[in-house]
Amino acid sequence: DSAQRARADAESARDRAEATLARSNYFLAIARWEANRPQEANDLLDKVPVRHRHFEWRLARQQFLGSDITCSGHTTSVNCVAFSPDGKLLASGGVGGEIKIWNAVTGKEIRSFGGHLMTVQSLSFHPDSQTIVSGRADGAIRVSEVTTGNTLLTIAGHTDSVQSVSFSPDGTRIVSGSEDSTVKVWDASTGEMLAAVDDFEKPVLAVSFSPDGRQVAAGIDKQIELRDATNGALLRTFPGHSRAVTSLSFSSDGTR
Repeated sequence: DSAQRARADAESARDRAEATLARSNYFLAIARWEANRPQEANDLLDKVPVRHRHFEWRLARQQFLGSDITCSGHTTSVNCVAFSPDGKLLASGGVGGEIKIWNAVTGKEIRSFGGHLMTVQSLSFHPDSQTIVSGRADGAIRVSEVTTGNTLLTIAGHTDSVQSVSFSPDGTRIVSGSEDSTVKVWDASTGEMLAAVDDFEKPVLAVSFSPDGRQVAAGIDKQIELRDATNGALLRTFPGHSRAVTSLSFSSDGTR
C-alpha cells in the first residue's frame, strides 16, 4: 500500500509540474507574440503537451498561424490595414503614427514613414497603387507616395479624428468620415472640398465609395446611410446593427 501511495504521489507531482510548465510556456508564448517575435511564440506553443492544449492554447494557435504570412515590425497597436489594388502590397498604420508598406507575398517590410505624425486611423490605396491616403487622429488627411513616403498633399478640413478614408474608384476624389460627425469629399489632386454632409447626429466611423463612384456609404452609430456623392442627399438607410458600424464595403457590382 505504501508503495502504491508513493507511486501515486510521484505521478501527481509529475502531473502538477507538467501543468505548471505548460502554463509557463503558454504565457511566455503570448509575451513573445506581443513582442513581435512570432517564431519564438510558435515554438513555445509547441512545447505545451497535447493533453494541456485547452481552449486558450487553441485560440493562441489560431491567432499565431491564422494567415499565410506574419508581418512583424510595429512597436504599438495596429489600427488599420489595406491591400493595394494590384495585390502586391499591404499597408498598415497605427498608434505610433507610422505607415508601413509590406510585400504582400513574403511579409517583408519594404519601407516605413510618417512615424512623427499622429495616430493613423484609416488607410486607402489609390487605384494605381502608387499613392496612399491616411486619416489621422488630429483631423488631418495625408496623401503620400508609396515608393518614397513623401507627403504629396495634406488636407485639414475636419475638427476631430478622421476615422475612415477612401479613394474613389477612378482615383480623382477622396471621401472621409470623422468623429466631428461629418462626411466630406475632396479633390484628390488639390485637396479642394467638393461636398460635405454635416447633418449626422453621431460620429462617422466608416465610409466607402460605390464601385461607380456615384454614391457614398457611411457607418453612423448602429446604421449605414447611403448618400449621393455629389450633393450628399440621403438615398437610403440600413438599420439593424446592435453596435456601432466601424467598417463597410460594397460588393464589386455595387448591388450590395
